[in-house]
Amino acid sequence: MPFDEGVRLIVKCLEKVKEERIYLEWLVQLPTQRFETDFITYKEYYDKRTGKNISTKSDAEIIEIARETERYFNGD
Repeated sequence: MPFDEGVRLIVKCLEKVKEERIYLEWLVQLPTQRFETDFITYKEYYDKRTGKNISTKSDAEIIEIARETERYFNGD
């Protein structure tokens, strides 16, 4: 087996191990969730744990959103 194929196989295996660990964490927390108010799907939990839900907006965009929110709540 070529070296690069072996490395890709190891990386894929480590990703699957990580996914399984995160899935088991989600299952452990599942009984404590109230389904009407704070239920989180596995996909949402996975994204949260892996950082896929982190915003990639620029500082200027975030500041503008904050200003719009402030104007909304101030009634402007």
